[in-house]
Amino acid sequence: MSPRKFFGFQSYDVYGRSATISTPAKTVVDCLDRPALAGGPTEVVRIVHGASFDTSADEVADAALRMNSTSLVQRLGFVMDLVGWSLSPSSRANLKSAIAPSARSVFGQEAHGRGDIGYVAEWGLLVHASRSTLLADVPRSAERAPVDAGKG
Repeated sequence: MSPRKFFGFQSYDVYGRSATISTPAKTVVDCLDRPALAGGPTEVVRIVHGASFDTSADEVADAALRMNSTSLVQRLGFVMDLVGWSLSPSSRANLKSAIAPSARSVFGQEAHGRGDIGYVAEWGLLVHASRSTLLADVPRSAERAPVDAGKG
């Protein structure tokens, strides 16, 4: 692991023993950094949606910026928008300022397919998956709303 990515760990009591594991925000960022290792794009969207109920959006954005990866920031912005997880205006601006105007990344399959979302100009991201595919494992519950920006 690159030294710039080695942060965001905390000690937890697990069955009476101390274990050092990543914080929820860092876990989300790690999944977005390497979607294939987290189960693929659909699973990553489900993970981000789940995190939105008990993790601060701004904390996740700060962790993403600390990773210093344009494609990670692009994916985070897009997926947060997709699942309806709002960022504070300052965190949103910080994410966008970390993306060079010419930056292009891909999220989803290697090749574009029929029904895919396509290019998302706001994040400079080519999305090679359909909205229904990405949201397939996201529960449709109106009982809870994602954690508001700045709370957590």
